[in-house]
Amino acid sequence: MTTLFLTHTIIPPLSFSWWIGNIISALVIVLVLRFLKNQSASTQRKWEIGFFAYIIIHVFIWQAYYIYSGTWNAGETLPLQLCDISRILGGFLMFRFNQYLFEFILLLGLGGALQSFLTPEIAMIYNPLTHVDYYLSHILIMLFGLYYFYVKGKRIRKNSWVSSFILGLILMAFLGLFNYFFKGNYMFLSEKPIVENPLVIGDWPYYILAFIGAGLGNILLSYWLFRWKKWN
Repeated sequence: MTTLFLTHTIIPPLSFSWWIGNIISALVIVLVLRFLKNQSASTQRKWEIGFFAYIIIHVFIWQAYYIYSGTWNAGETLPLQLCDISRILGGFLMFRFNQYLFEFILLLGLGGALQSFLTPEIAMIYNPLTHVDYYLSHILIMLFGLYYFYVKGKRIRKNSWVSSFILGLILMAFLGLFNYFFKGNYMFLSEKPIVENPLVIGDWPYYILAFIGAGLGNILLSYWLFRWKKWN
């Protein structure tokens, strides 16, 4: 059993707050992508550096806050959830393009972020700031992948879903070991999330198999969508 030091707050799906958060998030993503699409290459580069700097500063500020407030612990407050990892990798992607990072964000990160929009669970001390931060963080994951696809015209490679799926499994294995030694619950590999989610089937460890199946399904769906011949 994992000891939880931080508050886990869920936003009930289909509630007023859920609708507001998701509608605003979708509008922000669309408007920012349309705005950047019409900018010069030099202006786009400034935004890319700005996104990268924000991600780095964001990580350090939150780690400093946890340490200052006495709530930091290796098993819970490190940025090692799938969406945290996707956001950080996305920040490095904005700093310097890498095809593998691009495919990981587009095929695996987007699915995780979308799931977080559908079933929000805020794993930190809840207040208006952390509420906004939760949505902003997942907006950025969506933006980073879609930016290179829509604005810069990058495309995923044939059979790239295989490498993304394997990387996801390696990441799960690593975090599973990390959870074991530091009593953590990153990627919810030690305990299932408290939010009601149709993908959470059974108790530990059986729901993890459902996670893997759902993850593969998301990757294949994203692969099919972004490999659609119309884009190419």
